[in-house]
Amino acid sequence: MFEGCTSLVTAPVLPATDLTGGDQCYTAMFKGCTSLKDAPTLPATILDSWCYMEMFAGCTSLETAPALPATTLAEDCYHRMFEGCTSLQKAPVLPAPTITEQVYGGMFDGCTSLNYVKCLVINIVDTSHGEDATTDCWLRMLPPQAYLSRPVKPTGVSRPKQVRLSMAYPQAGR
Repeated sequence: MFEGCTSLVTAPVLPATDLTGGDQCYTAMFKGCTSLKDAPTLPATILDSWCYMEMFAGCTSLETAPALPATTLAEDCYHRMFEGCTSLQKAPVLPAPTITEQVYGGMFDGCTSLNYVKCLVINIVDTSHGEDATTDCWLRMLPPQAYLSRPVKPTGVSRPKQVRLSMAYPQAGR
């Protein structure tokens, strides 16, 4: 819709809370909007496949990502959402406890100013690419200085050597 609008500084309000009924909602909506500084609030908690894919890719002026409240994600949600956002310094918490095919894939590829990502994934369901393809795909894309926090390391998932993990284990009673 606004893809390539290089003079867009502030995005319009996007009030939808349910993005089912048609996949690829908001895909590449602001891709290449190099002057975009303020991302809209993204209140949707129900997502269909490919939602938000490449939504802010190439938005080189974007410094803070919007909160991503959805915890049940269809395949490819958030895929390459912030790719090439070189000014992005604050990533959203990734709250989904279970992810599937390419969810979060390449999400932070080229985000060279990013220093920390908190991910709450504890279960990976990906029959087409395998666990390593889903999680490592986006882990590999974090810059070398980035710290990743997640509650537990999903079974069978290796960690790229260049990423330093700051593990956050849930404490009993909290």
